[in-house]
Amino acid sequence: MQDERCPICRGIGFAVKYHHEVEPYKTVQCIECGFVFLYPYPSDALIDRYNRSDDVYGYFGENAEHYGRAVRDRGGLIQNLLDRHQARFRSGAAVDVGAGIGIAVAAMKAHGFDAIGLETNPNSPAIGKKLFDVQIVDRQLDALSGDLKLLTIFEVLEHIKYPVQFVSVAKQQLAEGALMIGSVPNYNGIGRYLHGTRSIALIFPVHLNQFTKASLRRTLMQGGLEVLYIGFPPPYGVSLTLGARKYLMNRFGSNSATRALVTALTALKKYVLYPPLNLFAETTGLLGHGLVFAARKAAVDP
Repeated sequence: MQDERCPICRGIGFAVKYHHEVEPYKTVQCIECGFVFLYPYPSDALIDRYNRSDDVYGYFGENAEHYGRAVRDRGGLIQNLLDRHQARFRSGAAVDVGAGIGIAVAAMKAHGFDAIGLETNPNSPAIGKKLFDVQIVDRQLDALSGDLKLLTIFEVLEHIKYPVQFVSVAKQQLAEGALMIGSVPNYNGIGRYLHGTRSIALIFPVHLNQFTKASLRRTLMQGGLEVLYIGFPPPYGVSLTLGARKYLMNRFGSNSATRALVTALTALKKYVLYPPLNLFAETTGLLGHGLVFAARKAAVDP
């Protein structure tokens, strides 16, 4: 039976934000704490059936160049957050929840962690082994032995019923001082304002929870973690595509003049347009595509 209280604050008053095509599902906002979520939550059976039958997230065939770049990008983000917050651990047992094809697992292994991935999609273990030689298993987080030195959870919390409880379980698996690093779609991102229920944030029926900077912070803190950072480091900042460069290439072909113009427009976008937009997103929590976070299991005072 559907729990009729907010999954974060347990409040009972909701305001409807979006109606979905499938009845009776709505995206609602808790009047008491502001948390936005899908109501009612779909059944566990429906969610599990969807997750196990869907394509493996991030798999586009055997394009080695693409995957190598993805591992380096994810590894750079992890390294940045470990360095920024002077992480206590730089090796040891690590887990990526919702591992997909194993990109974050491979990135953590490259940084010296003994990492595995957790994933319910039955095709993930074979793909992860073939692409990156990493181990991916279908196992619940609370079934692990604990004492993890790093836990990553990229684009997963939005899929999980009762995220505070999940964070609490994650905390129990972490060693004292260890970090949990992850990301979620930003409910206040530009995509939701432009596209509503067709946006990435509101993918139905699997994106159950909609996070803002405030509600993500509250979720992590109520789960017992110390929040170190929530923001928009690249490539999670504001992303705008106007189609000008693609139009130029299609209209005039790939000649030296067109390539030079496209390069100039790319530099203009990267160094002139994006910096003020990304500063605005970092400060306000608005417009950015995905919220990246780092949180820590605080050491217990002796």
